[in-house]
Amino acid sequence: TARPGVIIGKGGQEVDKLKEELKKLTKKEIQINIFEVKRPELDARLVADGIARQLEARISFRRAIKMAIASTMRMGAEGIKVKISGRLNGAEMARSETVSYTHLRAHETPEHLVCRLLLEKKK
Repeated sequence: TARPGVIIGKGGQEVDKLKEELKKLTKKEIQINIFEVKRPELDARLVADGIARQLEARISFRRAIKMAIASTMRMGAEGIKVKISGRLNGAEMARSETVSYTHLRAHETPEHLVCRLLLEKKK
């Protein structure tokens, strides 16, 4: 999750519970490090989890994907590609959909990008 407060709990109670459960399972001392994700819209796993949660809540898959792409691009990403498959919208036949959006051209490598940026700055 992008919110460490959910994991930590009040005064670190949730972390202590988690430590104890893991200690019982592994019979070893466990140390837990929690890091906050500064921009969760740019983390692929968190974006995918968000889309999955929306699909579980029966939101249209196209709407969920478009909202995820919009929020990711708004945060300054160069591009995003989402591939989703299965029985989309409860259809009987499973299928696969891919949606991508990018500011880059398909054939550009990092070297092309640097050259293009330098040329644009000169103008």
